[in-house]
Amino acid sequence: MNKQETIDYIENKPEIQSKELIHLIKSITLEPKTIPSKIKKGDVYLSVTGAKARPHVVIKVVKDIAYSMPLSTTQDSLNLMPYNSRMFGTGYYSKSIVSSKIDIVKRSFIGVFDNPKELNIAIRTLQSLILSL
Repeated sequence: MNKQETIDYIENKPEIQSKELIHLIKSITLEPKTIPSKIKKGDVYLSVTGAKARPHVVIKVVKDIAYSMPLSTTQDSLNLMPYNSRMFGTGYYSKSIVSSKIDIVKRSFIGVFDNPKELNIAIRTLQSLILSL
């Protein structure tokens, strides 16, 4: 999310919480930003899930669709397990899976998740949870 997109988002949501505002400010990308030529597992992009803009980490790419898990700073029953990242701090992997078109992921790209071992554990945990339903 760039500076103008962040301002537009905040203007349309007057009751924004300070924690969300801080997260949005930290997520602002510098322009011009580097757009990756290819999206792959571990890439992180910013997208609105529910009522909040939050980072999503790509867990699988199939053709022109990227499947991802949103990242959250809140510990609650909707989240799977904690994560620890040098680039994205600490928080929680969501139990949700989001599908997005690759071109949207490229435009909203904010970085690469720097803890692939932990990401693989989260993916396996999410797969087990889904299979147990």
